[in-house]
Amino acid sequence: MKWQSLEIFVEHLYKNLGKKRVKRDVTISRGGVRDQIDVQYGLFLKTYVECKDHKKNVPYAEFMRFVGTCNRLGKRGVMVATTDFTPRCYKDASTYGIKLINGKELMKLYRKSGHKPKHPNVRSTVRSHPKKYKPTFKRRAINYSKYGLYCTLALALYENQDKLMPLIEEIKKFIP
Repeated sequence: MKWQSLEIFVEHLYKNLGKKRVKRDVTISRGGVRDQIDVQYGLFLKTYVECKDHKKNVPYAEFMRFVGTCNRLGKRGVMVATTDFTPRCYKDASTYGIKLINGKELMKLYRKSGHKPKHPNVRSTVRSHPKKYKPTFKRRAINYSKYGLYCTLALALYENQDKLMPLIEEIKKFIP
C-alpha cells in the first residue's frame, strides 16, 4: 500500500494545481501491449505521470522503461520520486522529453497547491496525506464558486499584502 500513497498524493496534488481530468491507475492497451499509468491528466494533450517511492535514487532502468511507455503511446511524461534520480536520468530527460520531479520539487509543488506540510520529510508527508480528496480553499473557490475569480483575487491580495501595502502608500501620495 505504500506505493499507492504516492500515487494518491500526486493525484490530489495535480487536482489542486488545477489540472483537468486527473485519473489514477489507468491501463492502456495498444498494439498487443498493456501499459499501466500511475496518474494521467489533460483534456486533449494527455500527460502521463510515473510515481516512484524508493529509499534510494531512481535507477536509470526504470526511467528508460517509462520513456519506452511514453514513446509507444506518443504522450508527454512526468516522473515523480520521493527521493532523487541518478545523474544519467537527468542527463537524458531533456533528450526524451520527460520532466523529472524529485522530492524537493515535489514539496515545492505541494506548498504551491495550497497545503502546508506537517512533516519536513517528503515520505512522511506523502504517507500522512489523507486518502480521500479534499480540495484546498483556493481550488474550491476556483472550481465551484460563480465568483471564483473574485475569491482567487482576494486570496492572492491577502497572501501578498506585505508586498502591496508599500505600493498603496505610494499611490495615496499622488491622490489629492
